[in-house]
Amino acid sequence: MELQLFLERVCRHPTLQRAKVVQQFLESSEWHIDMHSYSGQPMGVSAGPQVQALPPATQHGLMESMGDLFINAFARVRRPDPKFVAVRTKLEEQEDRQLQLERVLLRHRTHVSGTREVVAYDELYSTHLGASTEDLSTDYHDMAHAFEQLAVLESGMAGALQRVGAAMKSMAELETRFTSQVTDDLLTLTHAKQAFLQSHKALLKQRDAKQLDFEGLTDYLHTAVTERERLTSLSDAGGLSEPGAVRGTGLRGYMRSTLDRMWGVDEEQARIERLQRLDGRIDELQGAVQTAHTHAQAFNDHVELEHRVFELGRRHEAHQMLRLYVEGQMALQEQGLVLWDELLQALETPSTQALNEGIEPASSTSASV
Repeated sequence: MELQLFLERVCRHPTLQRAKVVQQFLESSEWHIDMHSYSGQPMGVSAGPQVQALPPATQHGLMESMGDLFINAFARVRRPDPKFVAVRTKLEEQEDRQLQLERVLLRHRTHVSGTREVVAYDELYSTHLGASTEDLSTDYHDMAHAFEQLAVLESGMAGALQRVGAAMKSMAELETRFTSQVTDDLLTLTHAKQAFLQSHKALLKQRDAKQLDFEGLTDYLHTAVTERERLTSLSDAGGLSEPGAVRGTGLRGYMRSTLDRMWGVDEEQARIERLQRLDGRIDELQGAVQTAHTHAQAFNDHVELEHRVFELGRRHEAHQMLRLYVEGQMALQEQGLVLWDELLQALETPSTQALNEGIEPASSTSASV
């Protein structure tokens, strides 16, 4: 069922539904051969509505990827977008509601038990669903067994007690059918929706990472510009700089200035070289900041599009879950109502006949008198 739900999400997506690889996956009769032609290739999309494409991904080394991972794990966005803050808050609320729904379903869940094959099914799937093996159908089976034993002891009421026991067994079968067809499917849909929420939150984390990259590069650019302005201000009208100030202030600058004096480094020449290096770094950082800003804006648009698709899919799946639960409850209650009506009719019929038999002698006696 989870695979079917995943394919439905893919087919509802405005971009993925036009992907050639998805179309060939659905239509190909030899997918185990055709899938090798798509390994390492970008996903092709057929003609459709214009969607802003994301910039191509940049290849990073292992150390750069690990550095970005640790930085993004501990850093926080200084200027968060209110739109995405509201989206994240709403996702957390939905995740809490899904956890509460899962607890309610597990609390009221009835699970199959009884035969050896069903016990094996129980051990296989109840752990995966996080459910308990104790159920309401077991109680109905125990109650039916108790009525059958009582029928052996009470021979005068054996027929009625056996009918009640049979009704209890039928009710246990109805509960078992409701469990296998409704409750387990609801739990599966709930778990799939939780995974869907986690993937959407991961997309928001990627958006925050793009924002962090832009803010970090902006800080580096500001630091480089400030350093260049400081070095430019060191030179007086005669072209001479203040002694010992080229390497900066603080302990680090003092130590480096001391080493320069020990090695006989010309401070003016060092200042000019640092200015040249800073000019090149500033030009490089300006291009990187512009690229990061473009990537961040494109990713923001992509996240907004994905959130609209997510909301449409969430509403559709919520409607599907409610319809599944309502139809299952209606079927269970209707069949249970028919079952208990038949039982009551069967129990009342002998008493009615006995009552009629008791009335007829009384009427004949009064007539003779």
